Amino acid sequence: MRADVVDLEHWRRAHRLCPILVDRFGAAFFVVDARTAALDEGRLARCTALAAEWIERRSGRHVDEAFHQRLSRIVRELVIERLAEGSVSLR
Repeated sequence: MRADVVDLEHWRRAHRLCPILVDRFGAAFFVVDARTAALDEGRLARCTALAAEWIERRSGRHVDEAFHQRLSRIVRELVIERLAEGSVSLR
């Protein structure tokens, strides 16, 4: 088993910033098909890239590919969580 080293400042910033971005865009923004609640990969990637860019700018350090993937998972999980809460209208 291999444990990845995580930049704690990046992790902290990601967990503060990603919920703000998802709430700002709205979970419905990420949905392609309301019937299946399929997510738009391009919009998820743009949100992830925006978060990575902001974190790099604020921390002064590069966000590596492993953390970029982690950011992507965080954003995806937040969108799914918001959709599961049922507070988002997809119509």
